[in-house]
Amino acid sequence: MCDEKQHQEKEFEYAAQEHERLNAFVAYANQSAIDNSTHTLKALLLINGGAAVAMLGMLGAIASGEAEWGDELRPFLEGLIMFALGVAAATLSSGMSYIVMYLQAVHADSLAQLWEHPYVRNTPATLKIRRWMIAAHIGAVALAVGSLGCFLSGVWELSQALTVVG
Repeated sequence: MCDEKQHQEKEFEYAAQEHERLNAFVAYANQSAIDNSTHTLKALLLINGGAAVAMLGMLGAIASGEAEWGDELRPFLEGLIMFALGVAAATLSSGMSYIVMYLQAVHADSLAQLWEHPYVRNTPATLKIRRWMIAAHIGAVALAVGSLGCFLSGVWELSQALTVVG
C-alpha cells in the first residue's frame, strides 16, 4: 500500500514537472516568435514605406519641373505601387502573426494535462487548432516574403525607369 502511494506521489510530481516544462516552453517560444516577427515586420514596413515616401518626393520634384513627362512617369508609378503593395503585405502579415500567436495560446490551452505518463496529450480540438495555426503561420510568412518581393520588384521597376530616362 505504501509503495503504491509513493508511486502515485512520484507520478504526480513527474506530471507537475512536465506540465511546468510545457508551460515554460510555450511562454518562451511565444515571446521569441512575437519579438522576431515584430522586428521583421517593422523592417518590412520601414523599407517599403521609406521607398514609397522617397518615390512620392521624386515624383513631386519631377511633376513640378517644366518638362512634360507623360508615359515616362508610368514606370515610376509602377514602382510606387509595388512599394505600397509591400506596405499592405507587411501590415497583413502583422495581422496574421497576431492570429498565429492567438492560436498558439489556444492550442496550448487545449492540450490535456494528465496525471500519468505522458502527462500531456492532444485532444480532438488540439489537432483542429493546430491545422489552423499552421495555415495562419504559412500565410504570415508568405505575406512577409511577398512584402520583400514587392520591395525588390519596386527597386527593379525604378532601375528600369531610370535607365530609360537617363
